[in-house]
Amino acid sequence: MRPLRPVRVRSLVIGEGRPALIVPLTGADEPALLHEAQALAGSAADLAEWRVDHLESAAAAGAPSRDGSPAGGRLAGGLGAIVSEAVRMAARLRTALGEMPLLITVRTAQEGGQWDLADPQYEEVLGALIRSGAADALDVEARRDPGTVRALIAQAHAAGIPVIGSAHDFESTPPREELVALLRRIQDLGADIPKAAVMPRGPGDVLALLEATWEMRSRHAEGPIITMSMGPLGAVTRVSGEIFGSAATFAAQQSASAPGQLPLEEMPALLRALAP
Repeated sequence: MRPLRPVRVRSLVIGEGRPALIVPLTGADEPALLHEAQALAGSAADLAEWRVDHLESAAAAGAPSRDGSPAGGRLAGGLGAIVSEAVRMAARLRTALGEMPLLITVRTAQEGGQWDLADPQYEEVLGALIRSGAADALDVEARRDPGTVRALIAQAHAAGIPVIGSAHDFESTPPREELVALLRRIQDLGADIPKAAVMPRGPGDVLALLEATWEMRSRHAEGPIITMSMGPLGAVTRVSGEIFGSAATFAAQQSASAPGQLPLEEMPALLRALAP
């Protein structure tokens, strides 16, 4: 493979060697989150991802769930409380994780997450988390309004925070050429690491994802990319990154944040077995 620009997140370098192991933290409250964070000590995890949208206390303050009221309804009166709680918990997690890098993600209903946030609300929550200083990396949903995406990436970069620009399809897998175009578009928006996660309906969809990954990595990528085919059928893509060009993979410690995540304790052996 041709050399690309790696991305440094604290002491972790993404884009060199084996795929980085990212473990989601999905606890609904502070004790559960801190327990998950502390359990990563001594594990094979390289990076912890906090899924802010799983935080029940913030949801109780007014964040609409994916099956609740529309954004701009209950949320309008509770956004300040949500932001304050998220910033407070980010600081607690940053301390609990020690030297392990923290990726902060607010996954919304449009991308398979728990909250329904309009662009201004999404930008306000992520902006506060950027300013908190707790994030070592930030996930930005790349299919939002391009102005919102570019503004958040610019804020993150000004704070020295690398950005994963993400896109998810929980229903299907686009054709190979559409996946490549999506990853290139995310790269063009300024994300340091384009990410695409799709749902296969058959083995051909898994092949399309792998072909798109290799084409992007070998022909178009400027830095690392992350791709995965979800569900049991796509599990092979979570361990074959070093072959096809995906620079990181997500593994479950206590609970999965997406279909098909394999157990963390099994991942090192699987990655070693498939290393080229």
